Amino acid sequence: PYDPGEMVAEHILTRESFNRLRDGQGGEDDFDRVSMMMNIGLIRAEQIDAELVEIMKRGQAAFVRMRDRYQRGLSFGFDAEGLQSAPEALDAYEVIVDASSPLQMLQAIREAYKRIQNGDLLEMPA
Repeated sequence: PYDPGEMVAEHILTRESFNRLRDGQGGEDDFDRVSMMMNIGLIRAEQIDAELVEIMKRGQAAFVRMRDRYQRGLSFGFDAEGLQSAPEALDAYEVIVDASSPLQMLQAIREAYKRIQNGDLLEMPA
């Protein structure tokens, strides 16, 4: 695993992006950052635990709804369900990262990009 505290700076950046999205102040860069974390977290969760997979899938679903809202011309923001499921997924992601090795995370990142290319994971359309 990563050394204790090694990923704190990354977690803070992701949390800041998440908070901006939650508050309706986020932009596409914030969405891209946090949704990619959801993608990577889902891939790692698949290697760990079925319940964790469900948590990550609920978080991803919240981001899909957020993306759809944004594409309808509204600001980024969560619906009521997303306000519950997205923070839980982000918490789970942080635990997953902290318990994973750098190699495991690199493999998950590579797999995420592969799945995005195949249209299987969340992406912000250009």
